[in-house]
Amino acid sequence: MTYDENTLIWAEAAFRTGNQGVALQKLNEERANHGFTAEVVAGQALLNEILTEKYIADFQLGHEAWNDYKRTCTPNFAPTVAGKKMPGRMYYDTNERLTNTNIPPAGQGFNGSRNANDPPNTTSDGTGAACQAG
Repeated sequence: MTYDENTLIWAEAAFRTGNQGVALQKLNEERANHGFTAEVVAGQALLNEILTEKYIADFQLGHEAWNDYKRTCTPNFAPTVAGKKMPGRMYYDTNERLTNTNIPPAGQGFNGSRNANDPPNTTSDGTGAACQAG
């Protein structure tokens, strides 16, 4: 876990527990560490800024950015292929599909793009807009 990720987790937690002052302070602390100017935002715009900064900070950390995206749909990307959705689960690799007879058919059960344990992602946590990619 990086310092940046920790600071932004703190900011998101502060926001979600009703402390927008601390959330804004942590967001601006993170921005200042990278030479950016302070934000003056509140409400859903503040959460959107925190989640967007967290996505940027976590982008090269393996699955961290993807897991946050699945949870929050922020940033709210449009799919690169019309009608497609952002994968909500890892796909089975070719060897697993060829050798494991217990895998359900594609698009069903645990092999689908989502499962019952995944957040629904029907709206963007950051802005309230419909999630474009799933």
